[in-house]
Amino acid sequence: MRPASGRTGTPDLAYVESFHAVAQHGTLGAAARAIGRSVPTLSRHVAALEETHGVLLFDRRGGGLSLTETGAKLFEYAQAVREAGQKFNAAAAGTTGEIAGKIRISASRTFSNVIMPGVLRRLGTAYPEIKIELVVTDTASNLLMREADIGVRLYRPEQSTLIGRQIGDVVWGAYAAESYTARKGLPQGFDDLHRFDIIGDDGSAQINRDFQKLGLNLSPGLFRYRCNDPAVAWRLVSAGCGIGLGYTVHAQTVPHVRRVLADALDLKRPVWLTSHAELKTSVRVRTVYDFLATELAACLKDGAERLPD
Repeated sequence: MRPASGRTGTPDLAYVESFHAVAQHGTLGAAARAIGRSVPTLSRHVAALEETHGVLLFDRRGGGLSLTETGAKLFEYAQAVREAGQKFNAAAAGTTGEIAGKIRISASRTFSNVIMPGVLRRLGTAYPEIKIELVVTDTASNLLMREADIGVRLYRPEQSTLIGRQIGDVVWGAYAAESYTARKGLPQGFDDLHRFDIIGDDGSAQINRDFQKLGLNLSPGLFRYRCNDPAVAWRLVSAGCGIGLGYTVHAQTVPHVRRVLADALDLKRPVWLTSHAELKTSVRVRTVYDFLATELAACLKDGAERLPD
């Protein structure tokens, strides 16, 4: 039943937040857990919005809620209100000029495992009041939705509202433990790889595209060891299981591992440091961003001298 038309005016922002949470999570219970409010409170807020504006926001069927056509339209505005609130909080947090508080940094699993530990150790030493959250994911964090403040990405940011700086290049190569090459020898080219034990994961679309440019098709039959965790895959290489990929900046620090197919296999990707618009207003975000830019550029250039012990 459609609520009777009610008053108009500026909606209570808490009500809008509650409506957004319920629409996003589909049930009052899930929304309550997500934002830390009670089910009765959320129900009351949604009912108040419907009564005040004379609209029906949800179809209530079974145990869940689905947006009506009107609710779906208003959800877009609620999303904009939520984003504006996040931007307000971010700007306010950076106006004091104090280099303190929480900073969320997003990086891929390999980058986080190989390069970030030493960089974050130096960041923590330089700014002891900073609390660091490292978001380890191979899926790009949504900086506009504040899933992270700063992202380390291996591609140029596409959104015009993001700020990005290329800080260098990361290079992959093929490596094997000396114990393995002593047993099996060295491959002479891509056509020779079928004689060797290959370690990797054919699930990465970007890696597949990189290899295709080099004339190598990563078919499932190529791999003897398939592993979707880059850190574990490298441990398999180091243990002498076979040939796998590694960052050259890291692999050169491992004494018992050697590079193979150096002339044929050289994958290079740009490293971009990205952030949202609050980079221009938050002293905290700007300071950490500049620190990371300097440290990561040095790591990619100087290699072993800057990697963690």
